[in-house]
Amino acid sequence: MTQTHTKLKEEAGKAEKLKNTDMAYCVPAKDYTTLQDAAYQDFSQDGSEGKTHRIYLDSLGNPTVGVGHLIMPRKGLNNQKTIEAYRQKYVALDLLDSAGNPLSNDEKSLQFTSIIQAMKNNNFKTSGGCPDYVSSPEVGKLSESGVKQSFCHDYDYWYSKVKNKFPDLDSYPLSLQLSLTHCGFAGALPKI
Repeated sequence: MTQTHTKLKEEAGKAEKLKNTDMAYCVPAKDYTTLQDAAYQDFSQDGSEGKTHRIYLDSLGNPTVGVGHLIMPRKGLNNQKTIEAYRQKYVALDLLDSAGNPLSNDEKSLQFTSIIQAMKNNNFKTSGGCPDYVSSPEVGKLSESGVKQSFCHDYDYWYSKVKNKFPDLDSYPLSLQLSLTHCGFAGALPKI
């Protein structure tokens, strides 16, 4: 009998915790940082964007890292201004070598040049899996703080785009805030 009572008490505690978690999705995020943190947790889960420290090729063949952080879009390969803008973003990433040591800005710039060449020549060597990790040219790995930093940078951009389309975004329930900003991230915002 005591075992049954203890088990019922445990289940009631789990149900209360779940109820409190679910209720949080029914009210707006209390501030932007809370929304950004919730989005990071939500988007970095498997079944969503996912999270990886290694560079991979997305479904369009674009090199990507972290939580869907685009390193360089194929459509920008013929535009030197676009290439340089993405080079600056790549150099700003917190990238590590295979031994876990930080890469210098010069090393990151050289890696980016190699990525551009591989894109132009269509000669990436990859794992062939899902995600399809880049094994050649040699590229750095994103640190844990780098994953979050790149996500936050991208999220700031998409949040402002969504907010322009939905000025009352901050008053929407958290679940809707996350859904709309995820649509922005996924490129579906023009269809909404």
